[in-house]
Parts: sequence; C-alpha cells; structure tokens
Amino acid sequence: MLAFEAAIGDKTATVSVLGWCKDRWTQARRPAPSGRRRAPPPPACFRVTDPHGALLTSVQVEGRWEPSGHTFEGRWPAVDGLCVLAWAGHARRLQLCLRAPGASAVVHVDAARPDPMRAIEVRLRAAGGAKPRLEP
Repeated sequence: MLAFEAAIGDKTATVSVLGWCKDRWTQARRPAPSGRRRAPPPPACFRVTDPHGALLTSVQVEGRWEPSGHTFEGRWPAVDGLCVLAWAGHARRLQLCLRAPGASAVVHVDAARPDPMRAIEVRLRAAGGAKPRLEP
C-alpha cells in the first residue's frame, strides 16, 4: 500500500506499480516436482467513481470470498480511482460492497472472468434508503 500512497498524483508511477503487479501475478511459474503448483489468480483491480463520475481517493470496502464465506472489511486508498485486491487462491467468486460518503455499490466478480487484467469499472450510486449489503 505504501507504493500506492506514494504514487498519488504521479500517473507514471501508478502505472509502473500496476505493471509490476501484473508481471508478478501472471508470469509463468515453474511447477513443483509433483506438477501440482498453480500460478495464483491475478489480482482484481477496480476503478471506482462517485455518482458524478469523479475518481475517488479512498473507499470503504466490505467483502466476502465464496464458497468459503470468509469476510473482510477496511478502508483502501484509491490511486486515480484504482483499488487493487489480491485474489484469494481458494476463492471462485468475490462479493464486494464499496462505499464512499453518500454513495455505494455492490459488485460480484468471478475468478474466471474473461479479461482478468482489465480494471473493473464501478460507479457508485447515490445512497437513498437502506444501505446496500452483501447477499447471504
């Protein structure tokens, strides 16, 4: 996270950090002698905007990995609106609730998405009524 915080305002540095993530997670890995070692799934990258299309600098995140049901939450920095989440190797699906002041969105992501290195565009909706929650 320190690299992302240091990259705020410098798009070249941001791209370099994201390129490093891509290289690290997608490079071919030498299989173990048993041949069972798999490369970890690539990280999920989200470009988060508010209801008016402005990029956010941080976002509150609540998520659940499926099928295990493990949950997590926290506040993430968003460099040029980008949030990166390392994919849990055992998970087949991720359910996220992203929140910013006065706006939120629920996102579902499959491990077998068609283009895993493409940022997932998320436009938060203005909060009206009940807060969105993760599905049971």
